[in-house]
Amino acid sequence: VGIGYKTSEGNEYSVVPARWITKFKLVAPPWYPLRIIYSRGIIGTLLIETEDAWKFLWRYRTRRTLSWDADDKSVKELLQFFIARAGLDFEVISQSDAVQNFKPAFEVRTGTSYRTAIKNLLKMVPDQLVFRGAKVLLRNPTTEEAVDWTYHSSFGVGLLLFRGNYGATAWDPNRAEVWGDTFIKMAANWPQVEMVRDRLLRVTTPTYPDTTRAGERADAELRRAEILTGGESGMAAPVNCGLEPWDILQITDINAGVFTIRRRVLRCKTYWNAR
Repeated sequence: VGIGYKTSEGNEYSVVPARWITKFKLVAPPWYPLRIIYSRGIIGTLLIETEDAWKFLWRYRTRRTLSWDADDKSVKELLQFFIARAGLDFEVISQSDAVQNFKPAFEVRTGTSYRTAIKNLLKMVPDQLVFRGAKVLLRNPTTEEAVDWTYHSSFGVGLLLFRGNYGATAWDPNRAEVWGDTFIKMAANWPQVEMVRDRLLRVTTPTYPDTTRAGERADAELRRAEILTGGESGMAAPVNCGLEPWDILQITDINAGVFTIRRRVLRCKTYWNAR
């Protein structure tokens, strides 16, 4: 299924994340006389149940314990391993130094889902995954990224939004410590610490070989906290065929008293009206 627009350049569309059909059934109308409102030959509804990519990966389980020694494979190579084993393609939009260069000791026990293994790897780096069709794409959401989409509550100024709510939460964590064998690397947002006191996250595994890799992990933990600080926000808008998780929005909603705030897309839902 694709969603898109008819434009002067023709039909423009973006493939939505693939879903896997797990169940379907035919359902008759609840009351026999109601069949007269259906076209000839159509007497019921086809209900289809599907699963997204994360649930698809959850169903894949390791048949035996898998382990890699330190300096064997990078986090990126380990991600590629599990994604390929599930039969999905892997591509890169953008990537951090950490995902390319950090080569941790990593073990996955028998019966562990691929989803769990992948999420444990993503905890070590700032990078995130984006799904397009049956492809899995790697993206590094940095503070330097440009705005992807501009939304405005007035016609003709940007992409139109109907309504929204815009909240912010204190960072959790606001300070991160990564412990190596002989060192501790720390990152902190001191204005946040001053506002709500210390919210410490201490990382002791995996073992980091040097302060560079440990510093990348500490920064990644604070980056995740920064992104989630806008997690209390949401908005309703017409379908945007290019919108996907981890895009950056600039939002002006005059009715809510909000002007040019930036929010990162964490999730999106699309509703189709068949009429």
